[in-house]
Amino acid sequence: MRGGKVENSRSSIGFGADSEGKVTVTGEETLWSLSFLAVGYFNEGHLTIEDRGKVESAEGYLGFDDGGIGTVVVTGSDEKGNRSTWKLSNKLYIGGSDEGKGEGHLIIEEGGLVDVQNALDVGRNGVGSLTIESGGSAKSGSSSIGVEAASKGTVTISGTGSIWNVTRDLYVGGYSGNGEGHLIVKDDGQLTTTRYLDIGRLGHGVLRVESGGKVITGDSSSIGWGQGSTGEVIVTGPGSIWELSGTLYVGAGWEKTDAEGEGYLTIADGGKVVASNVVIANRNKTTGVLAIGAQPGDPAADPGFLMVDGGTVSFGSGDGTLVFNHLDSNYEFAAAISGSGSINHLAGTTILTGDSSKFSGTTSVSGGTLTIANNLGGDVNVSQGGTVTGGGTILGNLDLENGGILYGDGQTLTINGDVTMDASSIVEVKLGNPNNTPLFDVGGGEPDVERHAERGQYRLSWRLPPIRL
Repeated sequence: MRGGKVENSRSSIGFGADSEGKVTVTGEETLWSLSFLAVGYFNEGHLTIEDRGKVESAEGYLGFDDGGIGTVVVTGSDEKGNRSTWKLSNKLYIGGSDEGKGEGHLIIEEGGLVDVQNALDVGRNGVGSLTIESGGSAKSGSSSIGVEAASKGTVTISGTGSIWNVTRDLYVGGYSGNGEGHLIVKDDGQLTTTRYLDIGRLGHGVLRVESGGKVITGDSSSIGWGQGSTGEVIVTGPGSIWELSGTLYVGAGWEKTDAEGEGYLTIADGGKVVASNVVIANRNKTTGVLAIGAQPGDPAADPGFLMVDGGTVSFGSGDGTLVFNHLDSNYEFAAAISGSGSINHLAGTTILTGDSSKFSGTTSVSGGTLTIANNLGGDVNVSQGGTVTGGGTILGNLDLENGGILYGDGQTLTINGDVTMDASSIVEVKLGNPNNTPLFDVGGGEPDVERHAERGQYRLSWRLPPIRL
């Protein structure tokens, strides 16, 4: 189809049994206008919109019914900004419809544009994929990836100038059923949502932001939103960023009081997450894990960065864990931590500089070094492979066991509670010029290091020590 305007009510490309239909709309003066367009209704259909050609419809379906396979390519623009365009005044479903489980694929590239007034659903009731690359663009209202039960949707946004602008909410992994959704933003590609971005709404959702990808969320986001949901987010690589205007919930459980949603966030290799606040394991029976570097059980990795803009990282009423499993020898974590949860330090050297006096859970150090530079509430347990040090204050007790190390280095680490050490625990002190700075202040006592000049020896001592050996 080249030149002129074609108008009709309904069209299907690849409708009948054993059929295969192909349509190409090409050229700046070419317009196909209709209300209903199905590409791959019962069989295989292909639509190409190229060289500034235009299609306008109210509804669009790629892979409408069982057996239907639909592929659409929207490609091309010129130096004046004229673009190959598919504009829909209502909705676009890629991979199935409310009537059947089809398969659909949409590729937007080289300046092409798809503009949907309402929902753009990828994997509506079947299998669907959306690829935005090489400067392609998509715009839509509230949208979903992997909508119904057993559906699967995949969206990939890559390349400079490639963008999907969602003017309301985006749900990845089940909206009305336990569907599966995958969203990859990479290589300077960009996703923006005006409102919420939920990963694992009612099903399984995955978001990967990598290699300079950018995600901008205009409100709050939930990883593991509802009953039985699982959400996973990985932000990794220099220049990769997820920026939220609201709160990020890792394990949200909004659907019910005891929703049992699971959320996992990994920030690695220079990637950044920016939010006003972060809540881990928001509701009862939810599970949330926020990992710097790598998740527990995975090899330690270079860390990324979490920025809360003056807010806090807090634990809700579920099972929440903050994990440090990284390779940095001087990693600073500045956010204040509050609530009752778990901090697990597995690898690397981490410096806690925020005021975490409102944290009431347990900190476990089983690998690497945890440096406490401010207040840390709750108890601290250090076991083999782990070291605790710093010039801040542990507001609870300190328990050293199985080779755990307490290290002193020219500043005072205060422990407001008791210190318990078993026979294999270790106290290490870096020796320098004698001074009056105590290394450890335990239970209100006044510890110091005394030098016996005549023997060239140092003695570590606590006065008024509530220490059980």
